[in-house]
Amino acid sequence: MSLPNSRHFRVAIVGGGIAGLTLALILERTGVSFVLWEGHESIAPEIGAGIGLLPNGLRILDQLGLLGEIESRTVPLQIWHHINSDGMAISDVEAHKHYRHAFGYGSRFLRRSELLQILYGAIQNKDPVMTSTRLSNIEESEQHSKIVSIDGRWVTADIVVGADGVHSPVRRCVELFVGRDMSETRMAAVADKQTPAPDLANIRSAREAQFACVFGISSPVRGLEAGECFAVYRREATILVLTGKGGIVFWFVFEHRDEADALTEQPTDDTADIENAGRSVAHLQLTTSVTFGDIFANRTSARKTVLDEGLATHWSASRMVIIGDAAHTMVPHLAMGANQAIESAAALSNELLRIHQWELGGITGAIERYTQVRRGRAAAATNMAGMICRAQLCCTGYDHISSSIPRLKFADWMVRALVGFRGAAMVESLPRTKRGQYFDEKMGRFFERLEHRHGQVEGGKMPGLSNEEFLDIFDWAVDWKN
Repeated sequence: MSLPNSRHFRVAIVGGGIAGLTLALILERTGVSFVLWEGHESIAPEIGAGIGLLPNGLRILDQLGLLGEIESRTVPLQIWHHINSDGMAISDVEAHKHYRHAFGYGSRFLRRSELLQILYGAIQNKDPVMTSTRLSNIEESEQHSKIVSIDGRWVTADIVVGADGVHSPVRRCVELFVGRDMSETRMAAVADKQTPAPDLANIRSAREAQFACVFGISSPVRGLEAGECFAVYRREATILVLTGKGGIVFWFVFEHRDEADALTEQPTDDTADIENAGRSVAHLQLTTSVTFGDIFANRTSARKTVLDEGLATHWSASRMVIIGDAAHTMVPHLAMGANQAIESAAALSNELLRIHQWELGGITGAIERYTQVRRGRAAAATNMAGMICRAQLCCTGYDHISSSIPRLKFADWMVRALVGFRGAAMVESLPRTKRGQYFDEKMGRFFERLEHRHGQVEGGKMPGLSNEEFLDIFDWAVDWKN
């Protein structure tokens, strides 16, 4: 499906990360003209980060023809070991091992730069993709938007999409535009009272950063198997560890921050900070023969950042809209960040392709529909990831979550996954693949049968199911381990 005379319309994408490249690839496949600006010198900078891909994100990447290459570079996650601060096992969870059968796709982990390379490599015409191009300003008019780079280059477009990350310049332009409109409206209404206009410098998004994270990649460590994952529950500082293809180790060290406000802070390569964080958890035992110190000693890259989390207050203004981390940022604990970014790109493309007249009214209507579709799902994922992060760090008020883990059954873990994947976006203008159809059929059949037995499921609240009832409702047809 493509827009009639789509060459006359253009989408300007600011940011060449996962959300931006996914959107660019979808637009190319559907015949919509685009230009993409990326501030880094290369489209896939190596920043030492790992990315988790779950069935909801993989279903979209499958539509784009990328699944085979992704699977060739990864292994499916097999088991999560939940461990206390003394190195004692709390629970071993094998739910991820069954995702391929249950949903058509497994859970996978790879370098962020690898995923960017795969996305960029799939774009056939790379001329519209420009690196070393940073946004300076956006000028709005009734006819179009004009994006201007810091070195004076400019492009006009019918819509500007900010896929430019946590510290999004496009989001700042949206906030300034909203603030200007608020100011003009308010001043017109109460001019006789001399009410001052809002202070635009203080317009903020509803986001916060209570935790810091050192993330890195290490070469293989003897005693760790590909597909193994570890979560240690401990106050003040703790770790997540995941092993990928060939034994490569992706890891995260989480710490409480003294001040819960860091939207201006950028990732750092400060050696002392990274060393201190690594040493503080080096003694934590993952297996009888492996400590985190063994992994940290094998590191090939490491960076420190603050963990911004939350939803931007304003997602759009006029012809501008934000997606991915610019709109919704979450901690890594659900591995949902990249998948939610991919979903946002798909959902926005769906609404853009419904526009019949590319005038301001049609564009703002499409943007509003996208926001309505995505805001609830993004909020749910953000809140759930934050809750798990706080439980792992044993924050006050979250102890009941970590203490409940040993009691969770196979059915409990699978139902949580089903709730998380329900309502996931796909690219409506591209054909569903066989595995995508399987995903939709299994999800639809499960909730139809569940609601037939237990009534309407609302707000993500699920009835408690025994393993046997879950397997019966889900129509499970393979052996499983309790």
